[in-house]
Formats: sequence, C-alpha cells, structure tokens
Amino acid sequence: MNRPPDHTPPPGGYREMWRIAAPLILSMASYTIMQFCDRVFLSRYSSVTIQAALPAGILAHTLICFFQALTGYAGTFTAHYHGAKESAQCVRSTVQGLWLALASWPLILLLIPAGLWMITLTGHAPAVAEAERTYFLILMAGGIMVPLNSAIGGYFMGIGRTTVNMIANTLGCSLNIALNYAMIFGHWGFPEMGIAGAAYATLVSGFVTCLIQLALFWRDPAFHAAGLPQVLKPDGALLARIIRFGTPSGLQLLMDVGSFAVFIMLTGRMGELALASSNIAFSINNLAFAPLLGFGLAASTVVGQHQG
Repeated sequence: MNRPPDHTPPPGGYREMWRIAAPLILSMASYTIMQFCDRVFLSRYSSVTIQAALPAGILAHTLICFFQALTGYAGTFTAHYHGAKESAQCVRSTVQGLWLALASWPLILLLIPAGLWMITLTGHAPAVAEAERTYFLILMAGGIMVPLNSAIGGYFMGIGRTTVNMIANTLGCSLNIALNYAMIFGHWGFPEMGIAGAAYATLVSGFVTCLIQLALFWRDPAFHAAGLPQVLKPDGALLARIIRFGTPSGLQLLMDVGSFAVFIMLTGRMGELALASSNIAFSINNLAFAPLLGFGLAASTVVGQHQG
C-alpha cells in the first residue's frame, strides 16, 4: 500500500527561515526608516548638520563595531545551545556577552582621541568639522549601548524569539523619530540642540531598546532556572571561547565599515554639496538593502541551532 506523501517541511527549510527572518527584516526596516527620518530632520535644520551626520556617525560606528560583533557572537553560542536543548547555557552565553559589553565601554572611550584626530584629517569645512566632533563625542560617550543591545538581542535571536527583537527595536526607533523632532528643533519643551539633539535621541532610544530586552530576559523562566546568582558570574572559559570565535567576526566588520567610512570621509574633500548629497543618497540606499541583513542574521541563527 502506498503511503501518502509527507508534506512536513524539512528542518532548516524556508518556513523555519521565514519564521525567524520576518521579524528581523521588519526590525531592520524600522531602523533604516529611523535613520532616514534622522537625515531628513537634519537636512531641514541646516546644510551643515546634514553634511556632518553621516561622516561622524560612520566614524563612531567604525570604532564601536568590533565590540558590537564580538558581544553579538554570544548569540551564536546561544543558538548552538538552544539547538542542543541546553537552556542554562543559553543564558550563561548571553550573560558573558553582557560582561564583554561592559568591559568594552572604557576601551570605546579610549578611542575618542583617535576619532577626533581622524576628523581633523578629513579637510572638511570648519563648521562641518565642528558639528562632526559634537555628534561623534556624544555617540562615543554612550557607545556602550551598541554592544549591550548586540549582546542582549543575540539571546532572543539565538532562541528564535525574534519577535522580541522586532518589538523592542520598533519601539526604540519610533521614540528616536519623536525625540529627533523634539530635540533637533526645540519642540515640546526641549531646547533646540541641532545635531547634538539627534545624537542624544539616538542614545536615549538605544537605552530604551536595551531596557526592554533586558526586562524580558530577566522575566524569562530559563534565566531563573539557570540558577541565581551563579549564572551572573563571569565564566572565564566561556568568555575565552566567545572572544576566540568572535574576534574574527569583529575584525571582518571593522574592515567592512572602516572602508566605507574612508570613502565617506574622502567625499567631503570634493566640496560641501558633494558631501551633503552623498549623505542623503546613502541614507536612501539603506532603505533598499539594510532589511536584507535581517535575512542573513536569521540564516546564521538557524545554522547555529541545527549545529547544536
């Protein structure tokens, strides 16, 4: 007797991929829309601020992205342990990522003089360079938000609960857009701060995004089942493994973002109009390709889970 065909989707197939990828794609879309709105507000504020935002922002990202990738690699370990049904190790991996994020903050601050020196090499107009320094300093001072969000966001990606990432990022981005409007132009009782307001709005929204995910992590039954307070302690062996495997990932991202930063900086030597127009063009271009990064993150999550 012939058996009916089995229509059960294979593990690791498109259905599983899209279940994890769809929220991440929406999350990345909300982030790119936030950046686009940020550039629109700055372009309406002055020609100087729109010229300064992308070079200073990409420079700060270049100096932070290594730590972002390094702490985010804890999410790869989380995915692996989730596939192996070791929920306690998922929690421990995330905690180690958070420890790494905290340890990265003083290192990020130590990189500020190097970034300021790089701004002096760009040859941008004095007013633009001054705005770049303002934006850069604020982003770097609160730079810990980037690796913290990378570490805690990696937990929910690793266990496949990417809806949490989507909700947290969408709320954070929505807050950022509102704060940009208020703090750049001086509405709703806020002082008019220009490009500094855009930087502060970025930090506040990053803090809120991190706080939402940390609260949900704390309420996760797996977190308490892992055993308190032992699970909160640094684990030297696990930290070493995350650093060992995460360092190449961090260096790869550093070279990728760094090369892009050099291109943006050199564009400014062609004149103020070229710098402003390229910043606007790149912001629009992000709307097209950045959401696809969500699919790439989903693929790495599924691979990690099935390796476990």
